[in-house]
Amino acid sequence: MKFAESSESEQEPNVFENYGGITVRLPREHSLWAHVLFNASKVCVDLIQSGEIDIKQKSVLELGAGSGICSFASVKSGAAHVSLNEYPDQELIDNLHFNVNNILTVNQKEQLKVTPFVWGRSLFERKFDVILLCDVIQVVPAHSDIISELIKNLERKGEVYLVYQHHEPKKIDKVNNFVEKMKEHGFEVERVKTVHTGVQFKEDQFGFEAEREVVHVFKGTWKN
Repeated sequence: MKFAESSESEQEPNVFENYGGITVRLPREHSLWAHVLFNASKVCVDLIQSGEIDIKQKSVLELGAGSGICSFASVKSGAAHVSLNEYPDQELIDNLHFNVNNILTVNQKEQLKVTPFVWGRSLFERKFDVILLCDVIQVVPAHSDIISELIKNLERKGEVYLVYQHHEPKKIDKVNNFVEKMKEHGFEVERVKTVHTGVQFKEDQFGFEAEREVVHVFKGTWKN
């Protein structure tokens, strides 16, 4: 799986994808992988829409939102307020605003805010009841910054939902280690479920299919 470089000269058409009754426009191919609707995000949408992730009348922060589909599912499922974060790249932010304008009603738009920032540098004036992390821990060098966002922004009785799938065998141990880092920083972490979705990138002949075919769901809360 090679990282693609975005280019202003490439004007490939945007792709639209529907999941859970929500049609999002994906950015053009991008080095931050926001152009992929990941299985982890689909599983997260399922959990939100089924109520397994309870967001009703709660404040929600999604880090590294990509297309924003989990945030849109949260608004549509009754969240009181949603902050949707993505890296401050103009193409990614413009695409998110496009989706906001085309997916949400006027009233729903008032419940959601697009918040571009680099992880570790957020400046919220509030804390959140629920924080969603969908496949963002693939960025192993950013683990400490993601942890800092949890520490700064999660309410004392809040919940973190970590939803991810392995894509590269060489990173499995490093990605899994994020759970241990959460525990080291004062969180209790429990496995919620494992969902079989099939491999995300079928073209990658890495082997390790058993590890790459499932999405892991964990819930983190502050230790008492």
